[in-house]
Amino acid sequence: MTLNISMISPTRGRASLFAEAVGSALNMARDPKNLEVILRLDYDDPQLPQYLGRIPHVCPWARLVIGPRMTVGAAAPLNDIAKMACGDLLVCFADDNKFLTPRWDDEIRRIVGQHRDKLIFFPKDNYLDDAQATNFIVDRRWHDIMGFILPPQFNHLYADTWVEDVAKKADVLHYMSEVCIQHDKFTNKDRTMIDSRIGDQVAIAKMLFDASLKERDEAAAHIKKAMENDRM
Repeated sequence: MTLNISMISPTRGRASLFAEAVGSALNMARDPKNLEVILRLDYDDPQLPQYLGRIPHVCPWARLVIGPRMTVGAAAPLNDIAKMACGDLLVCFADDNKFLTPRWDDEIRRIVGQHRDKLIFFPKDNYLDDAQATNFIVDRRWHDIMGFILPPQFNHLYADTWVEDVAKKADVLHYMSEVCIQHDKFTNKDRTMIDSRIGDQVAIAKMLFDASLKERDEAAAHIKKAMENDRM
């Protein structure tokens, strides 16, 4: 069975970098035109004209979803476009990513095909590598089971930590050392991260995460049961 891939990303304020990220993904893929690409943009983004000018040249088939800004972080807009994606695998990427592995699309399909008992995959990122899961490749079954990729109570911070913890507890997390999607976290100014760290945002996110232990345990149990039922 061929696994279809959707690339999904919200972005704000970094049109040039984002075009480079999309370009690196398409240039390094074996079959770029079979990749679904869905991007979430904000009406009030000062760089919206630049996005509209650059992205269609880099990826003419990209679907640009433009709407009001949903939150100061990426969780809500990512979940929003995940519902629109058709792929079996949802590649969550950002404007500070560079795809470095040749034929990464085939490699991801190969790895996921060998690990059908896993749902959340994360690649080598030349930043934290296997120490922490950041940009996820999500099996559609995770979204079907949970109803989201990132937990909706978080704006941005700790949302990926929540997913990593639940996926570990449910034993559905897998590190893709064979695939490198570089994360240039500190190289470029990140408006989303700056906004999400304003004021009490960090403390609130940490409080939400710490208070969610029971929820995370229940989510892991729910995933385990769903995966067991799927194997029957």
